[in-house]
Amino acid sequence: METYKTYITIENPERVAISQKLKALFKKTQALPEISTITDADIEAEVSTYRQGH
Repeated sequence: METYKTYITIENPERVAISQKLKALFKKTQALPEISTITDADIEAEVSTYRQGH
């Protein structure tokens, strides 16, 4: 699996608040039990289907 940059620098206070909410949402989503059963193969299949226009 590839790794990605996990940080950004934000100076606008409004955007800081939005980014904190978004980060909290990501953590909450990743903690869902259904998410732990998704494999890299599942993701690859979904991306492939999307790219084919289905």
